[in-house]
Amino acid sequence: MARALLTLGVMQVYLQFDRPWMPHALAEAARIAAEHGDWWTEAYAFGYSALACALDARADEGEQYAQRTRAAAERHHDDLLSGLAALAHGWVWLARGQPERALAELAPARDIGCDPHQQHFVGTYVGLSQFVLGRHSQAANQWLSSLNLSISVGNVRGMAGSIEGCGYLASRAGEWRTAARLLAAAQVIRERAHFPLFKFWLPHRDAAMHALRSHLSPADFE
Repeated sequence: MARALLTLGVMQVYLQFDRPWMPHALAEAARIAAEHGDWWTEAYAFGYSALACALDARADEGEQYAQRTRAAAERHHDDLLSGLAALAHGWVWLARGQPERALAELAPARDIGCDPHQQHFVGTYVGLSQFVLGRHSQAANQWLSSLNLSISVGNVRGMAGSIEGCGYLASRAGEWRTAARLLAAAQVIRERAHFPLFKFWLPHRDAAMHALRSHLSPADFE
């Protein structure tokens, strides 16, 4: 039951984060796991609770959950949980508007753990943090690496993040038509996969779209 609720909670973070968050599944997964000594399920539930809190503008609460995941990872020498804790802390710092600290958490965790999907996820946010810091070449290289990894594991939704980021880079470079094509492609992938765009990307997407509308005719933009 704890593992089933954990799965449900993870799905809710990905699919329902733009609605009022219902913490029941992850909290109940953690409670049941603790009762039965399943430290891994409890810690993984805490990690995703941290992600949900970061998305819901509750960074302080998210940091507390992330610290509990990290504590379990260090106690049991679990690299998968270490990567999740780093991702959670990275999101907390992004939610606080501190990309330098987010990058410090995320970059060391790019290649740890046994889950290539998690590695791709972490890498995508390394790229976003680098972009926010104005390190465009590094962001481009990271998004290319993340794109290749997402292709290798068949993560179609994951590809959209790298394509989205490259749209921002093209916009910054004044490549307006290329930027429009990339942003449109990323949007189509998200619509087909029924995954909205996570909130950390929205200011940069809005800025890119504003620039495109300013430099392209309405017909070209459409």
